[in-house]
Amino acid sequence: MTAHFRRDRRRRVSATFDPVEAALMRDLTAQLVELVEDGVPTQTEDPFAAALGIGPGLPPEDAVLARLLPDAYTAPGTEPDREQDENSHEFRRYTEMGLRQVKGGRARAVADVLAGDPRDPVDVRLDEADALTWLTVLTDLRLALAARIGLATDADAEELDELAHRAALAAVRGTAGPDVEQDPRIGVHQVYTWLGHLQESLVSSMP
Repeated sequence: MTAHFRRDRRRRVSATFDPVEAALMRDLTAQLVELVEDGVPTQTEDPFAAALGIGPGLPPEDAVLARLLPDAYTAPGTEPDREQDENSHEFRRYTEMGLRQVKGGRARAVADVLAGDPRDPVDVRLDEADALTWLTVLTDLRLALAARIGLATDADAEELDELAHRAALAAVRGTAGPDVEQDPRIGVHQVYTWLGHLQESLVSSMP
């Protein structure tokens, strides 16, 4: 995959996605929209609160949603005390519904930019506001993929990098073993890495 962002002559951020890259981004953003907008928690004893978008405050059970919508007062990998738990609960009640809508809307905006004939490459031109939208969506996509493959620590990253390296060598040599061929994390890790390069090029191209 070769898409990367750069600054064009008009000082806008631009990139060209080939048909495969554009289709992949459309699919990823569609999955992100479905994830954050479907199954929105609505169980609350107060119908007035529900009408105002105030949710029950319960953390997501899905690991990906938990990464995208983390507790506000608890550090990852730690157990909250009672005060932190209560604060996180109240914060989530008043913010989660709106945050889901914002994340879904941003993902839809990215998908709209990439719309077109699936056989054609897509030229993307972004102003500063659009670039920030893309940056947040790329971050959300990488968080989601990392959660799916259990990528949370430096040790996890080293393990997956090594596995991807072994898979690449095996593909060249034609010697792939079952541990490499059948590990579903490899393909997801490749997409995760590509999104990272895309994100880095976007950051370096922004004013």
